[in-house]
Amino acid sequence: MSSALEGVVGYISGRGTKKPVIGLDLKREGALMTATCGSGLAKTVLTVEGSVIGAIKPTAKMTLEETLRFTASTGRQAPESFQEGDADTLVESLLTGTEKTSETAGLTATVKLKSEELMEIKTRVV
Repeated sequence: MSSALEGVVGYISGRGTKKPVIGLDLKREGALMTATCGSGLAKTVLTVEGSVIGAIKPTAKMTLEETLRFTASTGRQAPESFQEGDADTLVESLLTGTEKTSETAGLTATVKLKSEELMEIKTRVV
């Protein structure tokens, strides 16, 4: 990826409880990733678009480091939406010659986010 991502914080589950699960929805305008293999009639282009939600921890605590965990199973992202939101997922498209196919995609990764200043993601609904 060569350009910045936009992030939105929301409730994955447990809104209004003492232990909600908070997530970060990452997306950007246009394709998140494009890869090309081969040339001429054998050229294949893979494109991934959409957004992905990962659970973020710790919450309700001042910290310099947070962990963002993305999970997927059988090619589907988990979660696919925030608790009170519409589905917002990754879609991969494969173009081979003149044939294009698309399907949902999933990301499994753990990312450490480091900050120079203390940050806190508040979980209480006011």
